[in-house]
Amino acid sequence: MAIKQSALVLIYPNFNSLETTGPLEVFFNTGISATIAAATDLTTSQENVTLQRAISLDDAQAHLSDYDILVVPGSRSRNILPYLPQPPQPPQPIQTLSPPADSTDGDNDDTEHAFSALLDLIETFASLPPRPGTTERAILSGTLGAYLLGAAGVLDGRVATTHRLVLGTLRQVCADAQRGRQPTGCRGTEVVPRSYSAKETRWYVDAGCNEAGVRVFTVCGPSAVIDATLYLMSLWRGRLVAEEAAMFLGHTWREI
Repeated sequence: MAIKQSALVLIYPNFNSLETTGPLEVFFNTGISATIAAATDLTTSQENVTLQRAISLDDAQAHLSDYDILVVPGSRSRNILPYLPQPPQPPQPIQTLSPPADSTDGDNDDTEHAFSALLDLIETFASLPPRPGTTERAILSGTLGAYLLGAAGVLDGRVATTHRLVLGTLRQVCADAQRGRQPTGCRGTEVVPRSYSAKETRWYVDAGCNEAGVRVFTVCGPSAVIDATLYLMSLWRGRLVAEEAAMFLGHTWREI
């Protein structure tokens, strides 16, 4: 009896719509069920599209082992970087600080809590062994969703890519995360290409499976997550299934 595979899609304020709906379209056309998880009932994307969650982040964490695929869409840098953990800083001289002018706004605290929950989910999923009857799990990252994977430690020892304008930023995010964990045990992240060149464009990077058996994908742009999802389906469901899904989407599949 074939195992019914399923995907969990994480969204957060100002998520990228295409990096969410693109994989969902592929899943719909390849027989993968999908569930959307978020911190709040309604979440609005950077393109002003509002989606309703199916489950909360707490419920997602409680049932994480039920899912074979984790989708982590990206956003603009300004919507992610301020909420990532900061690396340890050297001790600073004690100074007398004035109280903040306005400490009544709880929105920032709520967003920080949501991102902390997202990172916990990503880190936990990356350590899960395959479900019985399957050979692997997978994480599909959107373009700047790679920031979240890097901050969660998932890209340590992996090759990764992202948008050409933030290759250096992803390197720094990964380095900061590795420095904040256990530097002596970290292997580093190779972010490709080293510098932008049209000839060196990698639409997506399949970094292979980690020690737990979780395959990790990063992409160079929003539409490339569709290509990465099709490639994953070709591995799991066969090339003909992926090609048929691409045809239904009217999408020209760009391979690595």
